[in-house]
Amino acid sequence: MYILIDWDNIAKEQREKGVEYVAQAVAVLLRDVSVTSPVRIRLYGGWYLQKTLTRGAQELVQEISAKFPRPMAFGKGSSVVSCEVELARSLLIDPARHLVHTFRPRETPGGVECKEPRDNGCTAGTCALSVIATAFTQNKCPVSLCRVKPRSLFVRSEQKLVDTMVASDMFYICDQKHVAVTLVSSDDDFWPPVQSILVRGVDVVQMHPLRGHRVPIDYSSRLVGGKFIQKDLF
Repeated sequence: MYILIDWDNIAKEQREKGVEYVAQAVAVLLRDVSVTSPVRIRLYGGWYLQKTLTRGAQELVQEISAKFPRPMAFGKGSSVVSCEVELARSLLIDPARHLVHTFRPRETPGGVECKEPRDNGCTAGTCALSVIATAFTQNKCPVSLCRVKPRSLFVRSEQKLVDTMVASDMFYICDQKHVAVTLVSSDDDFWPPVQSILVRGVDVVQMHPLRGHRVPIDYSSRLVGGKFIQKDLF
């Protein structure tokens, strides 16, 4: 049985409790589901900065190697089965080929505006944020000798390929005639592959790391095919 976990969709305070904690939480929610051995848990995320594992990925690898594989109680009757955990660094259909460049620091994307503080209620005679807004808008430092572009100072990191890796693996699992697909994520972007698999007659268990989150009823009602189960993970 495969369990696919969108790792960054889990709240930071839960991730910090460790992979074993998350695996135990998943196991508890599968007590009413038929489970085959071994259980393979795959963690999805932006694991590669260019071709090198990120620091976070390296820490997860160390934790996983220290604690897994291990016997755990899963499924109906709480039968003890072998539980394996791995970082999803490649597709299930092509395990030897790692997908790199999945963690990418980006400069400020185009189309982002920086408003003047005084237009947002600032009444101070001099406002340091006004200087920042002007520098950002003009994308140049007010100091003439400085050649740094202000927008290059605002960096955000993004994951690439991760959602499509999850979707691809879901279809692979479906094709291998596994009894169910278990997805741990509250991201609505996964609904199209979930719906496709349900229509093909495969059961899907979706566990929501974000308590109270549910797939909109307009999506999940009146489906013909596999059984769709939603549960709160924590």
